Amino acid sequence: MSESGTSFEDEAELRALHVRAYGPDPDIQDDPAAFARLVELEAARAQHASAAPPSPEERPPADPAPASPASADDPSALVPAPEPPSPPGSAARLSLARRLTSSPSRLLAVATAAGIAAVAVIYAVATLVGPRPDAALAPTAAAPDDVLIALVRNSGPIDIDLSTLQSFETFGGIEPWYAVDDYGNPCLILIERSRERLVDAECTPAEADLVGDYGEWPAYEYDFGDGLPVGSIVRFQHRGNSVEAFVHPAPGSG
Repeated sequence: MSESGTSFEDEAELRALHVRAYGPDPDIQDDPAAFARLVELEAARAQHASAAPPSPEERPPADPAPASPASADDPSALVPAPEPPSPPGSAARLSLARRLTSSPSRLLAVATAAGIAAVAVIYAVATLVGPRPDAALAPTAAAPDDVLIALVRNSGPIDIDLSTLQSFETFGGIEPWYAVDDYGNPCLILIERSRERLVDAECTPAEADLVGDYGEWPAYEYDFGDGLPVGSIVRFQHRGNSVEAFVHPAPGSG
C-alpha cells in the first residue's frame, strides 16, 4: 500500500529504486536511466496520492458549530488564522528535491541527468538549423542512355545494378544519378555530360551519409565554372527523395 491508502501499481519498483538511492550503498548516481525513472515514479506517486480520496481515518472531523463572536477582551480572538494548505503534491516534490540533493553523489546524479537533457536539446537544435544546401535537386524522368551506361560500367570496382538508376536535376553542369549496387548499398554517381565523363561514384551502407564531390582542379581539367577559385568543391548529398548541392569555395585562387 502506498502513502495515499490506495494501490500504487509501481510501488514495488519505486521501493527498489529507493534502496538504490537512499540505502546503505547508493549507486543510482551511476545510472542516469534509473535516476530518471525514480524521478518519474516519485512524481507519479505524488499525483496518485493527491487524486485518491482520503480513507475514513484520514478524513478531517466535521466543522464545529460556529462560535459566538469574540469580544475585544477575549485573548483567543488574537490567535492568527491558519495559513492556507499547499497545493496538492507540492510537499512531495519539495521532499523529493531535498532528498535528491542531500549528498554530493546525489547532487552529481541530478546534474548528470540535467546535462544529458541539455545535450539532447542542443543536438536537436543543431540538427534543425544545420547548413542549408545551395540547391535541392528533384528526381527527373530521364532514362539512362548509352553514354551513362558505358560510364557506369567502366567506373572501376563499383558494381551498379543498372535497373535501379534514377536521375536528378542538373546543377553546375553535373548530373547526379542514384542507384543500388550488387550488395544492396545505395550509390551516388556524378556525370559531367558536356565532356562525357564520370566525375565521382560512391556507394555506402544505408546508415552512412551518401555524398559525392566535384572539384575545381586544373590538373584534371575539371571546370565547374561560376568563377569559383581553384580548390573549390561542390558536394552532392543524397537525402530522402532529393540530392542536395553544397558549394564550398576555396579561400583564394591558386
